[in-house]
Amino acid sequence: QAGSADAAYRLAVLSLVDAAEPLNWHRLAERLTRACHAGHPDALCDAALFFGRFGTPAQQRASTALLEHAAVRGSIVAMALLGERLAAGRLCDADPARANGIRVLAAQLDLPVPPPDARHGVAAPEPRQAPPPVGELDFTRLPDAAQPPEADTLDARIGLRLAAQALSDEECLYIRCLGGPHLQPSITADPNGETQRSRIRTSHDFLFLPETETVALRLLQARMAAAAGLPLKQAEAMVLLRYAPGQEYLPHRDYLPPSRFTPVADGGSGQRLRTAIAYLNTPDDGGDTVFPLLERALPARIGHLALFDNLHPDGRLNETSLHAGAPVKQGVKWICTLWIRQQAHRTA
Repeated sequence: QAGSADAAYRLAVLSLVDAAEPLNWHRLAERLTRACHAGHPDALCDAALFFGRFGTPAQQRASTALLEHAAVRGSIVAMALLGERLAAGRLCDADPARANGIRVLAAQLDLPVPPPDARHGVAAPEPRQAPPPVGELDFTRLPDAAQPPEADTLDARIGLRLAAQALSDEECLYIRCLGGPHLQPSITADPNGETQRSRIRTSHDFLFLPETETVALRLLQARMAAAAGLPLKQAEAMVLLRYAPGQEYLPHRDYLPPSRFTPVADGGSGQRLRTAIAYLNTPDDGGDTVFPLLERALPARIGHLALFDNLHPDGRLNETSLHAGAPVKQGVKWICTLWIRQQAHRTA
């Protein structure tokens, strides 16, 4: 009420979980609009990502100016997205030399962007002229960003389903850039609940805690949860994972040991009911998600979303959900995972 753009933006982020307050799309749009007009870099980047996929042709084109505003105000993620648009001439005029300049700077900041294109020179990453002012922002279609994608059922024994093109290439790049600079070696919990450097998962990962989340990230998570048929407030914090060549996740099941959760009957959020895995790139070779007991393997394909159950409908552990991340042979594999509990888990 005092006019703080940061407060308006943080309220917008919190409201998407439907835990701190009931989700109201009109109120969310108002808060996001207020933050954008106040020059909040994350809000501007969120708006650009949203309009880039769900806007009218005119809104899609204008969304590139929103990325320019966000980048000028310090959003390195917006800068990375802008660079890839300039490189491809997507929703803007192509400028490969400036795209190369942005890629060089982004790489210095540990953002996972492609290397500069050697066919072109390297120009300054700054805009040659100021972007036009932020105009009217129509977030009427904001709920569309959280709608579940169509999915095909692959195996009813674990409710295995696959949704192709659930995320756009730009949305996948957004998640990689948002968490990529913060990756750490993966850890796992043993049957006694002790955490340690993982011997069965040799990846690097990053946990998106509430204070690191954005409106765009929560909209993407809401879409993943909706595809799983469950509300986002039942999900654990999303995990970003990167597998380099030779790295893998040996056969395992996602349900937790008793020491790591509180049963619903005792007032807790319960066991991990369902898993949602979004593939954020396509490795050059390897990295399939393998289900040995189903004799099935899902290749990692950018934008695809895999969903499966860890429990039977009666709550018993579903041991058939055994799965593994096959070794990456060439390139790098990026995924993000939501583990969704039996009852509400998030409070913010």
